[in-house]
Amino acid sequence: MLIKRLDEVNDPLIMGYKAYNISKIENTLKDYGYLIPESLIITTEVFDECVLEEGIDTEKFKSKYLNEIYNVIVQNFGNKKLVVRSSSTFEDTPIYSMSGVYDSFLNVDTKEKLYKAIIKCYKSIFKKEVTDMIMYTKKRQSQAKMAILIQEMIPNITTAGVCFTKNPVTNKDEYIIEYAESGVNVVLGRGEVKREIIDKKKPSGKGLDGVLEMSQILSNKFNMPLDIEWGIANNQLYCFQCRPIISCNVSPPIIKEEIPCYKGIPVSPGIAFGKLSIDSFDSVTILNNYDDFFRNIKKINAALLTEGGILSHQANLLRENNIPAVLISDKGIDLKKYNSSFFVINGFTGEVFIYEEVSAKQKSELFNYFIDYLKINPQVQNKYCIDRIESINQKEAVYMGIDEQFIKEQIAQLNFNSYKTRQRIYNCDLIENNLMGSNSFDCIRIQDDINVRIQFKKILINDDDFREELQTVLFFENITEAKSFLRKIGLEITQEQYRDITVYLNENIKLNFIQWPNSPVFLGIEFTEYHKFFDLVKSIDGLTEPQALTGGQIFEKLDLNRIFTK
Repeated sequence: MLIKRLDEVNDPLIMGYKAYNISKIENTLKDYGYLIPESLIITTEVFDECVLEEGIDTEKFKSKYLNEIYNVIVQNFGNKKLVVRSSSTFEDTPIYSMSGVYDSFLNVDTKEKLYKAIIKCYKSIFKKEVTDMIMYTKKRQSQAKMAILIQEMIPNITTAGVCFTKNPVTNKDEYIIEYAESGVNVVLGRGEVKREIIDKKKPSGKGLDGVLEMSQILSNKFNMPLDIEWGIANNQLYCFQCRPIISCNVSPPIIKEEIPCYKGIPVSPGIAFGKLSIDSFDSVTILNNYDDFFRNIKKINAALLTEGGILSHQANLLRENNIPAVLISDKGIDLKKYNSSFFVINGFTGEVFIYEEVSAKQKSELFNYFIDYLKINPQVQNKYCIDRIESINQKEAVYMGIDEQFIKEQIAQLNFNSYKTRQRIYNCDLIENNLMGSNSFDCIRIQDDINVRIQFKKILINDDDFREELQTVLFFENITEAKSFLRKIGLEITQEQYRDITVYLNENIKLNFIQWPNSPVFLGIEFTEYHKFFDLVKSIDGLTEPQALTGGQIFEKLDLNRIFTK
């Protein structure tokens, strides 16, 4: 028989992890007077029999399995209303929750409704948002299987909610409980919810002692922090579901000064920089559409929630995908007023910074805060497809009007390796993007030649005819990933150029003979130690005094604005 009681199966690959977790606690809870709804499981063997390459053989299910399943359900439940729930082999695991991603259905009370609900649960494993999520977590869609959990629909529920036995944002060892008259709103992140944060060493005094005791029993049973869905009907406490809490283990950088901000409730830890996007899922997104959230999770860089709580399904997925998020009342910020403005979201503290409301120096501080966050969190680099990050501090001497061939002949006699490359450059307009300010970057651009990298560059002009470059460089595997990163943080490429470079380098010095289209060659010598630079220059005839020039000044001297392409 392919529909069984929970105590007849003990394999998550046969019953899915949702049903498997519930089966482990049924007898334990009964001993303390707590219950789970009466349950049956349609095993993954039925799914295996009916699955096609990208769908379900509905006729085979209807002709071969439906009557048997329906008869067993009637024998066990009579005419009670039912809940038909997904129980995938990919959900509610210690690695990933997939919370709310698959379909479940309430108030199922006829054979036809049962058939449609089961088929929809099966088909939900093929939804684009599900396959995207699985690909996003680097799992194989072909390994996913679906069991179906059939449960009694508990009537007369007066209060329902979620309890976390550990704070998922701070990792503090404390209870967080969110609840409302409708537990559905709590898990869906809709409407207003009541929230209690309770020290485990003190009684709650909030009428939630039963929830706390049950949660502690389950946490001890699994020997791990748990996410528990519960409800109360006729003074009886039920557990509907439990799963491991997936923590977002990222570290905050240190912000050096106090900067004006709006304060909300942290939902998902992390730091994000980007443009506020009210009507689309780009950069910093306002989450107010649950279904669209699933379909667009790969596009979201950070999120502002204006309703619901911090224990909802979407809050879980934000944390599990390293997407910083803050719950903030739209009464506190006129979000429409700031649409397309730059924001910095601090999901560790709940702080929301708006660029338009801070000084130029503070803008620079905030952007560097985001860059520092990337540097210290490899898993966040991985999310953005960043191969590595390097800090490069170097000096450069610029020589215009050189005799290229004469100088190259001399360098050929020295111990240098050389290569030629055509470098394509994509620039961001910093003034337009409101990033230009005291101590901010003079240049943000993609360079694409032997490797792909984004440079965040600050140029300092010294009195001794050299310029100093302070760079944070992000390396990517390809140009598509580099452009995607810039889009996620709200920066647009406004100029595209290319230049030909002949490079001579050793471990101490790099010489770049640079030629823009239809322009004379100039030489840039990059170095870190003055004495090695001067030793080189003494050995080469034809080098006059270097010039301390910014990139903009070089462009002016070469009249490079004529080659820009918008």
